[in-house]
Amino acid sequence: MFVLGSLSKGVTVYQQQVRALNLAWALRELNVHGRRTLSNVAVIGGGAAGLTFAAAISSFPGVHVTLFEQRWDLCPLQQGSDTRWLHPFIYNWPAAGSRRPSASLPVLNWTAGRASDVAAKMLDTFGDRCTENESNGLLVPKVFFGLGYLRVDAHRGQVEWLGLAADRAGRHFRAGEPAGDRQSYDTIVVAAGFGLEAGQPTQGAIASGSYWRNDTLGQPVLTGARPVFVVSGHGDGGVVDLCRLTIERFRQDTILAELLGNHLDEVEKELRRIIGPIGGRLPGNVKKTLDYASAPLAEYLSTATTRLRSRLRKDVRVVLHVKPEDGEDWSVDHLFENKSSFLNRFLLYLLYDAGAFAISLEPIAEFGKRQSIPKSHIVQRYGTGSYAHVLGLFSDHTKVAKRLAKMKDSDNQLSDELWLPGFFSPDPRGILS
Repeated sequence: MFVLGSLSKGVTVYQQQVRALNLAWALRELNVHGRRTLSNVAVIGGGAAGLTFAAAISSFPGVHVTLFEQRWDLCPLQQGSDTRWLHPFIYNWPAAGSRRPSASLPVLNWTAGRASDVAAKMLDTFGDRCTENESNGLLVPKVFFGLGYLRVDAHRGQVEWLGLAADRAGRHFRAGEPAGDRQSYDTIVVAAGFGLEAGQPTQGAIASGSYWRNDTLGQPVLTGARPVFVVSGHGDGGVVDLCRLTIERFRQDTILAELLGNHLDEVEKELRRIIGPIGGRLPGNVKKTLDYASAPLAEYLSTATTRLRSRLRKDVRVVLHVKPEDGEDWSVDHLFENKSSFLNRFLLYLLYDAGAFAISLEPIAEFGKRQSIPKSHIVQRYGTGSYAHVLGLFSDHTKVAKRLAKMKDSDNQLSDELWLPGFFSPDPRGILS
C-alpha cells in the first residue's frame, strides 16, 4: 500500500509525476530482484500522478493495472482549465534552470502552458501508450470512472468499488457498462490528489470557486464601477490570484522577465548567493531577506517596483484578507513566512512595495458584509483537506490513521529523479487509432 504525494506540501504537477516514476522504478527493481511481486496493481486516482504511474508501470511485461477515478474523466481538474498556467520548474525559482519550459520526463512529458493544454497532452500520450501496449502484446490498463463508491481495505489489500467500466477509443475513454466488484491486489497506489479546496462555494455539481475552474479574475471589469475584490489566504493559490487581480496582463511565465528585464540573470545569481542554490518552499522570511539586499539587488528591485506600478490594474481595488493564528501578534512580516514558494513571496514583496493591495484582519464574513462585497468577489484560497480526503478512502481508517498522520508530518517524499536514464520506454509519438 502506497500513498503517492497526496500528503506532501508545496506539490506541483511535475513533482507528483516524478514521485510516480520513482515509485514505478523502485517497484520494478524490487520485482526483478525477486524481493516483491508486481503483477496486479490498483491505482486510485486518474490525475497527473495516477496517470503517470499507470502509464509507466503498465509498460513492464506481465503487469496488470486497474485505474480508478472518482469523477467522470481522467485529469478532471485540469481539463478545460484555460485560466491557469502550469510550468514544470518555475516554483523552484531562482534555482538554476527553473525557467526551462520542458518537464523532460520519459513518461507523459509536457511543456509549460495552460493547464488545459497540459492535461490534453497527458491524456493524448496516455491513450497512445495504451495503443502501443496493445501493439507490443503488453497489458492495457483497465479504467473505471464515475465511481459512486470506492473503499480500500489496507489490511487485506483489497479494493471494493461501484462505477462504470471505461471503453477506450484511441485516445479517448467513453462510458461503458456499470461495474462493481471487490478484488485483491499485490500493490495498491493511492494517487488521489488533494481533494477540492476547503470552504469553496458550490452551485449544484459545479465547484465554482475551485482553483482549477475557469474564472474572469484576470480580465478587466466591463462596467464603469470599480469593485472591491478580496483574496483570503496567502499560500501559492492566494498569491497567484492576488497577482491576477492587481497586475495588468499577468502571466506567470513572463512576469519575471517583464519586471526584471535584462537584469533577470543577475538577480537570480544574487538571490542564489543569498538563499542557496535551491529555490521552492524555502524556510525564512523573504521580506527580511530582501529588505537588507545588497546595493545592486536593491536597485534592481526598485526598478522592478517602478515597472510594476505602471502595470497595476485601474479597474479594481484589492484587499488581502489574513486570518492570524489565535494569540498571534501579527505584523506584515508574517505574510512572507514559509506559506508559499519563494517565487510567490518575491512577487508579493514587490506588490506590497508598490502599494497594490490593502490588508484586512477582520473576520471575512464581517468584512464582506460591512463593505457590501458580494460573495462572487471574495476569493478563498485555504488549501485542501488532503489528510481527511485520503483517510476517507479506507474502510479500515483507524488502522491507517496513525501512519498517514506520520507521513503528513514528515513530508519526506522526494521529488528528485532517482531512475537511471533509459529505464522507462519513451513516450510514443502521435499514435492514432
